[in-house]
Amino acid sequence: MTEAHPHDVSEAQTITIKKAAFCLGVTRSTIYAWMKAGRLQTVKAGCRRLIVVRSVRILATELHRLPELHRLIEQIRPWYSADTIEGLRQIVAATEARLSAA
Repeated sequence: MTEAHPHDVSEAQTITIKKAAFCLGVTRSTIYAWMKAGRLQTVKAGCRRLIVVRSVRILATELHRLPELHRLIEQIRPWYSADTIEGLRQIVAATEARLSAA
């Protein structure tokens, strides 16, 4: 029988707040803020609050796609109007603000 790495979430359905913070590279305070904002699904297990792994994966995907969006906007800039590019930048900036505020 092999032991899982302490931060391995591949088979778990829920993880602790500390583990979620480690996986997402943020503080526990940020995790609590995202929980309050509804960005992370949680379940109660006795007196403990656990985070649903699927919601961590979804949030991680959103967080890691933002730099890709910035690069994509720069790549398509020659083919689109300045107004379109500015609109896209505003959408990405609003998304970043929403994720960092939550």
